[in-house]
Amino acid sequence: MSSKETKSGVNQDLSDKKLINIKNNSKKVDAAIKKGIQLNEELENEDQIKEFTIKILNTDNQKLMELTSAIRMSRAAMIEYSIEYVYYCINRLKLNLDEIIQKMGGLGGNSNSDSSVLYNLKLDIVTLHKIKKIGMEERVNDCAILGIRLLYQNNCIVRDLEKTSEISQ
Repeated sequence: MSSKETKSGVNQDLSDKKLINIKNNSKKVDAAIKKGIQLNEELENEDQIKEFTIKILNTDNQKLMELTSAIRMSRAAMIEYSIEYVYYCINRLKLNLDEIIQKMGGLGGNSNSDSSVLYNLKLDIVTLHKIKKIGMEERVNDCAILGIRLLYQNNCIVRDLEKTSEISQ
C-alpha cells in the first residue's frame, strides 16, 4: 500500500468521524432550536409586560433605600433586580426557597399596616417567566421583599475585616 493510499484511507476515516460528530451535534442543535421556538411561542401567548403594586414595609424599605444608595440604581430597577436575585439564588446556587424564606424572616408582614410604601413595578416577560419557574408567580410581592433582604444582607452588612479578607481569598 502506497503512502498516498494510506493517507487517503486515514483522511477518509477522519472524514467519517467528523461526519458522525456533525450529525450528533446537529441533533443537539435541532433540539435546542425546537426548545427555543417552543419557549418563544409560550412567551408570545402571554402579555409582554405586567404591572404590579409592590407593598414594602418600612423596615424593608429602609434596606431598599440603602441598596439603591450603595449601588446607585433606581428603586424600581432595584426591586426588579431583587426578584432576579432570588431566581439566581434558587436556580444557580441551588438554594431551597423555603429555607431562604425561613432564614430571611416572615415575608407577609402586616398587610394592613400603614407603615409601608407602595411601588408600581412593570415586569417584562423574561422576569415573569423566571418568577413562574421558581414557583412564586402568585407571590411577586414576597419575591421582591425576599430579594431585597438577600441583597441587603450580602451587600450592605459590614462584616469584620478579618472575615471579609478570608472570604475574598
